[in-house]
Amino acid sequence: MSLVIPAIIIAYTLVNSATSGKSSSAKSPAFSLPINVINLEKDTTRWERLVIDLADKGVTPSAVQRLPAVYGKTLLKEELEAKTTKKARLWCTPGMIGCYLSHVKFWNKVASEESPYQLVLEDDAMVCDDFEKRAQQMVDDLQDNPETKDTWDVLLLGAFSCVHPEKKYGQYRFQAWLLGDGRRQRRVSSNIQIPHRPLGTHAYILSKRGAEKLLRRASKATWHVDCVIWGLPEMNLYLCDPMLVFQDTESPSTVGAVTKGVETRLPKWKMDEYTGASFEWAMNEPFLKIPMLNVVLSIGRYISLFLVGVITAILLNGQIPGWVLPSHVVLSIGFAVTFARYMKRPQALAAGEDLIEATTAVMADVAGTKTTPRATPHGVSVGV
Repeated sequence: MSLVIPAIIIAYTLVNSATSGKSSSAKSPAFSLPINVINLEKDTTRWERLVIDLADKGVTPSAVQRLPAVYGKTLLKEELEAKTTKKARLWCTPGMIGCYLSHVKFWNKVASEESPYQLVLEDDAMVCDDFEKRAQQMVDDLQDNPETKDTWDVLLLGAFSCVHPEKKYGQYRFQAWLLGDGRRQRRVSSNIQIPHRPLGTHAYILSKRGAEKLLRRASKATWHVDCVIWGLPEMNLYLCDPMLVFQDTESPSTVGAVTKGVETRLPKWKMDEYTGASFEWAMNEPFLKIPMLNVVLSIGRYISLFLVGVITAILLNGQIPGWVLPSHVVLSIGFAVTFARYMKRPQALAAGEDLIEATTAVMADVAGTKTTPRATPHGVSVGV
């Protein structure tokens, strides 16, 4: 099996070279950026599928580089202490930690190599036709724009959550409020926009400048990598529209999501056509790992516990104190917001300070007050 992919790459390169020679011997490659694919060594099927798909979509095989992913379950105690925060070791699944550190590996590669920017794909990415050409056009668009030339840090080629160009956020509005750090969404060109609060790390182009920022601010695994880094106000972040890459939400997640049992029988209908996220995939993503018990509390499980509490309180109306239902609602939502804002902070402060600040932010929202936004080149609003 190990000989199959090299053979495919060599054959495709020869055919592609012959075809190019017939049309124009002086034609240069359309895409000069290295394409890095994050892939676990044990997941050879995913790697082979993506390499074949990239070749079918016109990607030059020599541009594709495999970046071995970090397998969270095999990390030694010393490695965990050096590369993760205490809260990550307490509340995150090994898959969440491995995913985060795999992207840190990519950031280090970008920061240390000569190329001014590089592209990364996760191995469940699905790219569009003419991917090379269109991705290069997006980079050229940024470089030709006086507002973004040599100042952009990251270009998302695909994303989830509050990214719809017409601000049709729907159910994602709560998610954005939960995390905070939303940007003022606007277009900078016909094909490039500043997204409100994106999620997803399945496809992006990172500049050396952006890589250095991420390494300075977020080099230790903290929580879900996208929840942490795409909320950093100092990141000059953009999203192409239309998006060039989607995530295969039909395939099992590798970040510690629920992949067995009755929960995988949830409907797979698309939550929205623009991003392509499926309901079953979203509900089974991990929210946290319960310490000591090593039980994953997925997003779906957390919502289910909330709904069970609400329904129980309604059915027992008149038999329990009237304050039970509103208290359950406030505590459930308050914990989710406080926990999310605590976990997505990239740098740990003194013991308890992160949680205190997150709790203060929640109380300000409940009281209807707003935190003072910090001015950035993006117009990023820190807070909700």
